Amino acid sequence: MSDEQAVLRYGEAEQPLEVFVGTEGERGLDIGRLLSSTGMVALDYGFANTAWCRSSISFVDGSVGALRYRGYPIEVLAEKCDFVEVAYLLMEGELPTTAQLDAAVASVRPLVRRPSEAVEGAAHVSDGLGGPSYVGNVA
Repeated sequence: MSDEQAVLRYGEAEQPLEVFVGTEGERGLDIGRLLSSTGMVALDYGFANTAWCRSSISFVDGSVGALRYRGYPIEVLAEKCDFVEVAYLLMEGELPTTAQLDAAVASVRPLVRRPSEAVEGAAHVSDGLGGPSYVGNVA
C-alpha cells in the first residue's frame, strides 16, 4: 500500500482510488469499491490489466510469461528443484539449505514406497474387487 490516491472523474463526480504497490514494485489502483460507490464497473478485456488478488508471495504477468513464487521463476523450480525442495518452499517459505533438505528427505523417506511395493499394494486392492488382477502383469 502507499499513501497516494488517484481520483477517477466522471462528469462532475469524483471517486478517490487507493494506489497500491505490487510485489515487484508495480503500482495499481484499487477499484474494488467502484460499483458500490458509483454504480459503474470497469471493463478490462481479457483481464489484461487486472490483478485478481493482492499477494506478497506471487507475481503473474501473462503478457511477458512471468510467473514467480516467492521470487523464484516457476520454470526454474520445475527444472532445477525436486519434489521435496518445492514442498519445503511451499511449507516454509524458502528453499532449504543442504542440511534442511537432508532432514526433510529423511523425514519423508519412511513414507515413500518403492514402485514394486506400490504395484503389489494395487494388486491387493484389485483382488478385493472380485475380478482378475492385471496390475503388474504388463509385458
